[in-house]
Amino acid sequence: MNPLLALLFLLLISACSSKSTRPIEGGDKLRARIEVAIARQIHNDVKRELPLLKGSSRVKYLERKTDQLRRSVDYNFLSSSAMLEFRLLEYLSAMESLRWQPLNYETRVRMESSTNLSLEDLEYGLLANLTEIDNRLSALPDNKEAAKLQHSHKKKETNEYPDDSFAGRQAYLDKLQQAMQLTFEHWPTVNNEARKTIELIGRGGKIPPFQYNDGALVINLKDVTGLPLFELESIAAYYGYPGRAATDKPGSQSLRTLMILPGYQFGWAWYNMDRLIDANVDRARTYLHFINLMTSLALADLRLHTHAWTRQTATTFLSKQTLYSQARISMELDAILNRPGFHLSAFAGMTKFKDLRKRCIRECEEEFLTRLVDIGPLPFDLLEERLFTEQFIQ
Repeated sequence: MNPLLALLFLLLISACSSKSTRPIEGGDKLRARIEVAIARQIHNDVKRELPLLKGSSRVKYLERKTDQLRRSVDYNFLSSSAMLEFRLLEYLSAMESLRWQPLNYETRVRMESSTNLSLEDLEYGLLANLTEIDNRLSALPDNKEAAKLQHSHKKKETNEYPDDSFAGRQAYLDKLQQAMQLTFEHWPTVNNEARKTIELIGRGGKIPPFQYNDGALVINLKDVTGLPLFELESIAAYYGYPGRAATDKPGSQSLRTLMILPGYQFGWAWYNMDRLIDANVDRARTYLHFINLMTSLALADLRLHTHAWTRQTATTFLSKQTLYSQARISMELDAILNRPGFHLSAFAGMTKFKDLRKRCIRECEEEFLTRLVDIGPLPFDLLEERLFTEQFIQ
């Protein structure tokens, strides 16, 4: 890594370093209220103005507002919530600066996942995950029937795809919307800040099979053989609840709503998909096939961008390893080549959530998950620090 990138990456990590505040007493309370009010005004400015900016102007703007905050406010007088916003602004500024540098692949993965996991560790984890998935699928009943279904899907000898017509595509969207809405109704921790629904948008062209952005899920309807009906419930759980939608807080005033954290947001979705397998025995097979696809795509992401594989090698691997058609595999590989590190960052995030779960020292099922939803998306260093402070993890 060149010296400039090393410096920027250190700045990115140092934005998550601990800054303690001292207890505020007596006459300092008025000073604290003033400091918090100044900080809040700067944060509100950023939340309102940053989305209107594009390109390198975002970098300059964030550098200016971060400098303004450092010069205007004594963080020793800030409340814990105001201090968190201070650190999020520093993180935003550092991350935006990194985005405009010619990053190598490993730095990009670390930035998007907000973890320090090495590519070697991630590759080892992916291979172990694939072996575990194969073992879990083999242990399920009726495995011979599942193998027959897999063969028929690959040969396109099945009616388990939408009809290749306008009506068929609309029927697919309707079924997915119904499955999506059920995930919202059955998730117990949807609070006032949370997203209450997801808009489904069908499109064609050279776009990923599924693309989530700001409460909308865009589905590529160009080739219906890329959309097997068996994965409807998996897509709904992954992008709806308890997956990606659970990390959205459109009603929040925090700067975290401006952050792009695929490692956290899609890692959370992946982590919860894995939890659903044991809780939903009837759907375990379809969930496992979906996670198998995600894991295989993350491995292809890593090996394509480290030049260990060609596209043809990746195509052959995905065809043998997964249940999905050539049309779907082709769209997924297009997406991987257009966005390096995205799938691997999600896997890194899922791995980090599993690590936090192992370190949990309180009620480690619903209470732990509910607390994570309440806190909302954060860089993992900040999340880990907060959970440790609250004595959720050791």
